[in-house]
Amino acid sequence: MRLSLLSAPDPRRLWLRYVFAIGLILVFLGSAHLVNLHSIKASEADAETINVSGRQRMLSQRVVFLAEHAVQDPDPVYDAELVLAVGQFADGHAWLLKNALRSPEARALYFDPDGPRLDRQVAEFLRLSKEFLALRDQPASALPVLRQMEDMAIADLLESLNAAVTLFEAEATERTARLEQMHHLALQLTLLILVLEAIFVFWPAQRTVTRSLNKVVEQNRRLLTRNDELDRLSRELDHAARHDHLTGLANRKKLYEELETLLADRRESGRAVCVMAVDLDRFKEVNDTLGHAMGDAVLKQVGDTMLAIVRKGDIVARTGGDEFVIVLPFSSRSERRLAQAIAERIADELRRTMIIDDQECMIGASVGYAFADEDSIEASGLITKADIALYEAKRAGKGIALAFNESMRDRLERRHALIQDFDRAFRDCEFVPYFQPQISCTDGRLIGFEVLARWDHGKQGLIMPNEFIPLAEETRQIDVIDGRIIFRALESLSELRSMGWDVPTLSLNASGRILRDPQFPDYLMSMIRMHGLKPSDIVVEILETVLIEHESDQALISIQRIAAAGVAVHIDDFGTGYASLSKLAMLDISGLKIDRSLIIDLQNEKSAKVVDAIVGLARSMSLDVVAEGVETSRQFDTLAEMGCDKAQGYAIGVPMAKGEVPGWLERFEPRPVAV
Repeated sequence: MRLSLLSAPDPRRLWLRYVFAIGLILVFLGSAHLVNLHSIKASEADAETINVSGRQRMLSQRVVFLAEHAVQDPDPVYDAELVLAVGQFADGHAWLLKNALRSPEARALYFDPDGPRLDRQVAEFLRLSKEFLALRDQPASALPVLRQMEDMAIADLLESLNAAVTLFEAEATERTARLEQMHHLALQLTLLILVLEAIFVFWPAQRTVTRSLNKVVEQNRRLLTRNDELDRLSRELDHAARHDHLTGLANRKKLYEELETLLADRRESGRAVCVMAVDLDRFKEVNDTLGHAMGDAVLKQVGDTMLAIVRKGDIVARTGGDEFVIVLPFSSRSERRLAQAIAERIADELRRTMIIDDQECMIGASVGYAFADEDSIEASGLITKADIALYEAKRAGKGIALAFNESMRDRLERRHALIQDFDRAFRDCEFVPYFQPQISCTDGRLIGFEVLARWDHGKQGLIMPNEFIPLAEETRQIDVIDGRIIFRALESLSELRSMGWDVPTLSLNASGRILRDPQFPDYLMSMIRMHGLKPSDIVVEILETVLIEHESDQALISIQRIAAAGVAVHIDDFGTGYASLSKLAMLDISGLKIDRSLIIDLQNEKSAKVVDAIVGLARSMSLDVVAEGVETSRQFDTLAEMGCDKAQGYAIGVPMAKGEVPGWLERFEPRPVAV
């Protein structure tokens, strides 16, 4: 018996119609579903490809932008962002090579030897970026690499990346159009079937609609769940972006946000806002000796300690490696004593020994703080004031808390101004030698002169070494000053002798930095020969604070070389407590210079015993003894009685410029005491 589905309905065969109709619906729904899944996957893949390709274009510009900042304004934050951007750029390119090159056109864009070969351009850009990262601490070497990166990023690479984005968008548009056609066809066929179902099999159609609605409800439920997860993730990312990952404290971004809010509120309410800058004093030693894991543990404990000290509502932020900032809002401006108490307590608590994993470590901290006194002050300006106070606290000996005052800014600005003037001072030969005479304690005859550095500043006049020497050491230009002073001093000695003056010796000061220059001994000997002098005419004085760390220390090698050449080596400022007897045994020296702090207090019985002991030590080691800072005849006589060899000080002669030396020599008469 033949069954015709188009014939009049037969109640006994009606189930066959249902089966056939449902089968058709299932076939078309299944086809539509597969097309839909394919469309979704294709759209997602295209969207991801376009997104990654567009991000590559943005990242190429960001890498150059961050590289420029790394050269112009070195900052650990910029460095970290640059490394991250380069890594993201490389990862994005790898992803595109793996997932996006589905068409001959795309493969040709990346690999066609006759085309721009985007793969080769990206590889070259990444090579330059990595080379720049390796050289970013050397601006002179990094700049050429940066320029090549800029040239690529704004020309060929950018053009190729734009071409890639355009190609991927075009391919996505083409695929979308094809899928839309398939969708339209499926929709038309589905509508036809639905119409037939509405006519012949309403109930199966109704069930299909119900199932579709249930599916939509389930997808909506999943979407809501996904949105909740994304919202939670967004909150976590926001917290991570505004807090330090190690200590959990606020980071620089959150610090500035909160501080700006407090300053804005202060302008209306009149409340006081205090900012404290805290810097750990010996944290580098912890990292170097106990390791970075211990250093991280110390930073966490420091954060916990400060949180325990401050009040609820105060802000504690970590802004750098071992740098912290605390924001303290006060109800009135009369609570400055409380700020000082909090700062001192922080310094006191962080001075205590920490026990971490059964290991003891001591760090200490310096604190500088400032109040927002001007209504117009911004967060950066207030933090700068606290940093200036912190700088002064560290210069004053560390482990203390200081409040900002404008004189600190003036001193800092003067320091910066002097540092900026160094190049001009070198160019204009403003660093000049001054000469202070040394005489024999036995018969009062002239022994020689000690050469002292002075800065004859073109605008500010004579600047003493206690002001500019620390700046020169800080900027690592002390060896340049030493070299200039040595040259001009030897030149002056040669001129004095050519004028007929009998100047037996010249004492030169050598910094630790110039002693650690392997070329210094050769330079010194060449200068001595150039000016027609002998090594025995020269004494090199080295500070007691120049620590010789090991037998291969370049400073020790330099001392040995100049001593072997016949130049006498004396330890300067002996008695200030740095040099050990083992260092005296290690060094090839011929004399000691007793520090002026002991000579000034020579009438004190204890000081006299110390000086006498130093003279006895020198005698036992066959070393010359020179006393500096002799200001009275009584001091001179006492030193002579002790057996001191030589003396210098205001009682003998003040430091004088080169042009003043002949006049002093004319007036000088050898005698035991020169007042």
